Amino acid sequence: MSKEQARSAAKPPIFGEEGQQLVEAQEEIIELLNAMMLSSTPCAAYVEEGDQFLVCSIVGLEPAQGQLYLRYDAETPMLERLTASKSLCYVASHEDAKVQFLSPQPQSVTFRAYPALRIPIPKMLWRLQRREHPRQNVERGQVRIVLNFAGVGSVETEAADISVGGIGIIHYHPQLRLEPGLVLEDCEIRIAEQAPIKVKMRIQHSTPIQFPDGEIVKRSGCQFLDLEPATAKALAAGLNKLKNAR
Repeated sequence: MSKEQARSAAKPPIFGEEGQQLVEAQEEIIELLNAMMLSSTPCAAYVEEGDQFLVCSIVGLEPAQGQLYLRYDAETPMLERLTASKSLCYVASHEDAKVQFLSPQPQSVTFRAYPALRIPIPKMLWRLQRREHPRQNVERGQVRIVLNFAGVGSVETEAADISVGGIGIIHYHPQLRLEPGLVLEDCEIRIAEQAPIKVKMRIQHSTPIQFPDGEIVKRSGCQFLDLEPATAKALAAGLNKLKNAR
């Protein structure tokens, strides 16, 4: 696949975010993949352009052979689709940066007693640069956010992280599709013992995450738009309160 073909295949919601950096230096790619392996970073393998995915993690890296191994759940019903797919997209979050790469058709193998997908080490990957405002992680249920869909209604979700520039939300609704670029008006952030904060925000991306108990949900990264000074001040006060509550 040429560089231009790879770029054209990089379509939302997996690719296409502002601020992404294309990494092509093999030494840098291998260093990053190795760090992800050592930290057991979860990775979502998407089947072609669909929204179905498999949660896996890197368990083997063989630079001399140009091979990468990703462990997966032996009981996954998606194995046939994965190994038949001619193109997979992988998405992960590592050290507050989002990492994404493509692979051709994977092979199902056993690696160090684990069921694994074997793919070539990618010749390029995309890394989303760190945010201007670092996100502060919050405990489950600590911050709620009501999404207002004009003409449809509202849905309550919870926050995974928050900053004065945006918020990461977790949603459990299988039918809820938050497409990149979607702008939501009059959303409401609710922090305990604080007045609700009204915000306008844009969906930047949506990726799966897995909790320690194995539950898999969707996390959507959102950017606040047109914040009034009073709103920014209320957000900063809320962040300080959350930080002091730890």
